[in-house]
Amino acid sequence: MSGGAALIAMMALSATSTMVAAEAQARQAESASDAAKYNAAVEKQNADLALTQGAAEEGRLKRQHRAANAEFRASTGGLGIGLTGSALDLYHDNLKRQDLEVRDLRYGTLLQSRGLLADAELTRFQGKAQKVAARNARVGGVIGAGASAMTAYGTYGKAGMLGGRPAATATTGAGGTAP
Repeated sequence: MSGGAALIAMMALSATSTMVAAEAQARQAESASDAAKYNAAVEKQNADLALTQGAAEEGRLKRQHRAANAEFRASTGGLGIGLTGSALDLYHDNLKRQDLEVRDLRYGTLLQSRGLLADAELTRFQGKAQKVAARNARVGGVIGAGASAMTAYGTYGKAGMLGGRPAATATTGAGGTAP
């Protein structure tokens, strides 16, 4: 194989190798982007589910409170104690405590949902970053392929393999000449 043919083959092989590696990197980034998009959708669904479950739990808690309050009224009435004085104060304290329980549950559910939505948004942005990384890998592959080809060309040029001529060398120093 002549020097010129070897040079072309080496440049092509080097450029192709760089492009193949860049494409593999781009596909990996695209897969990560697709996974992030999927995970963001799942996290959004989990946020919606948390709200639904929280609403169901709130309804269950309110029913439990209504039953407890009805039992309290019935038991005090059955004992001949009216809802006055201490019994009324106790009843109102229970109502306040129950209201706080419901509010705490609702707030916790909201925090959980917001946290999941924030995770979904972060995951979505990570997916976008992976898309950019895929594009950059492809651009880098083209640039790298060009650089590899130029490096191979320069290497062969210095080795004197271009056109069958030896490469020019320069000597400097005592008694030497420089071009």
